[in-house]
Amino acid sequence: MKTNWMNQNVLKSSVFALTALSTFACSKDDDSSSTQDPNKQVLIGEITENKTISGSWSLDGVVTIKSGKTLTIEPGTTITSLVAKDDKIDILVVAQGAKLIAEGTAAKPIVFTSDAAESKVFKEQAVLNKDAWGGIVINGYAKINTGATGTGEYSETGTYGGTNDKDSSGSLKYVTLRYPGFSFKETSQLNGFSFYAVGSGTTLENLTVKHGFDDGFEFFGGTAVLKNARVEEVVDDAYDWTDGFTGTIENAVAILGNTSDKGIEGDNQGADNSATPQSNPTIKNMAIYGKSTSDKNKKAINIREGSKVTLENIYIFDVATALDFDTDVTLNWLVSTASDNSFKNINIDKGVATKFDANANGNTKLGANAEIKTTADVTTATLPAVLK
Repeated sequence: MKTNWMNQNVLKSSVFALTALSTFACSKDDDSSSTQDPNKQVLIGEITENKTISGSWSLDGVVTIKSGKTLTIEPGTTITSLVAKDDKIDILVVAQGAKLIAEGTAAKPIVFTSDAAESKVFKEQAVLNKDAWGGIVINGYAKINTGATGTGEYSETGTYGGTNDKDSSGSLKYVTLRYPGFSFKETSQLNGFSFYAVGSGTTLENLTVKHGFDDGFEFFGGTAVLKNARVEEVVDDAYDWTDGFTGTIENAVAILGNTSDKGIEGDNQGADNSATPQSNPTIKNMAIYGKSTSDKNKKAINIREGSKVTLENIYIFDVATALDFDTDVTLNWLVSTASDNSFKNINIDKGVATKFDANANGNTKLGANAEIKTTADVTTATLPAVLK
């Protein structure tokens, strides 16, 4: 979540080798100052009326769907950030009370990408954040633990938080983000999908982040339910939560690259680890694939800063540490009976050196009823198809 980008100067070319990216030409028809082809279409500024788009579009700057309005994106649509043309941060923001209906299909996914993905900057592995874009930010009315409401790390993304845990910000299905993530401060970044206080009424299914420059998915409080998600080789964490997230992630894959950090980083709140509502999501059916068990810094799952978690049907391969728990509030929960039924069918590849690390409180094992498997039977062949 808080990567020090100043210490990460290059990306290894292998981060980009797995996915071939098509080049999409998009431009605008309403901004004469743009260098884009004037015959193409652009999303720019505030969306103050209901709008439906299809085909090829550009994303120019911070584009905000205003409260009470709906942006509908048709299957097969491609939206390309203009980061190679200017120095703006390109973000699609769903304000509180607005809706994004982006329902692609398996055959016709909706794709967000960058016009700089094949640029010299990427190929030479130069400054990480120069040609990234800011991803999709959704602001909901569900509960958070940092106050009644909050403002996003990048202030232009707006306000979030409230009391409606069933709030709906729309529906996203079969949406892929390529090369998202933007560092606007040394310790503050935009992710692929940033879900701020998103409620359980929002549909989030079959979403993918490829080669992002921060987290794939980050949840800031809320009760969002994410199903059928995939993250491939992002620079930071695949899945990240903080500020009282109590939702669900189900049927999810994390493929860690050479510069990735963790499969999961779960926090409650840094300033007050006991703040309520306390982060306590359910993670059900997830596979985390590392690159090598020799990378001593690579962790599959790190729960800390007061967060709790329920893990069910988890498969972990090729990392140095499978399960890592830190900070007193989290560790006190871990050693109490409250965590006794929180770990079901955890499958750890036998090559993982450290299966469980939580020794700060003298704890060397998980609670009662924990189901941990570390036998030779844990192979990719045993996984459900959705996790391969």
